[in-house]
Amino acid sequence: MDYLSLTDLFLVGLVFDVTGAYVLARGLLISPQMVRELMATHQFGGEAIPGVEESHFQNRIDAEIGVAYIGLGFVLQVAGYVLELGDVGGATGTTRLLVGVGLALATLVVALIGWKALCPIRLRRLEDRVVRPEERLVVHDD
Repeated sequence: MDYLSLTDLFLVGLVFDVTGAYVLARGLLISPQMVRELMATHQFGGEAIPGVEESHFQNRIDAEIGVAYIGLGFVLQVAGYVLELGDVGGATGTTRLLVGVGLALATLVVALIGWKALCPIRLRRLEDRVVRPEERLVVHDD
């Protein structure tokens, strides 16, 4: 009996993709303590270099959201693969192609909107974990 087929390479490839995405993003997914230490190393004359703190925060936030999206994408691909193995039928043709393209574009729009909406929320939470209250910059609207 043959238990393996060439389509099993899709599943193995997805596992390598997820693992590779994690390893790749691991450099950006540094701890809040490490962000604090990096910020301290970019100080000159007691003043922080403008933009360094924000850059570290944004890198971390983009990596978190990116890894979550990659993981979600691969989970959906695995689900499709499992359904294909279960011989769940799927339609084909020009109409399905157009629906697929429309669905892909809608997914892209939702993902970008989600990313833009999540960034400020994650920024506030990360700042709460990294920046000590006495170090917060006070911004005055004059």
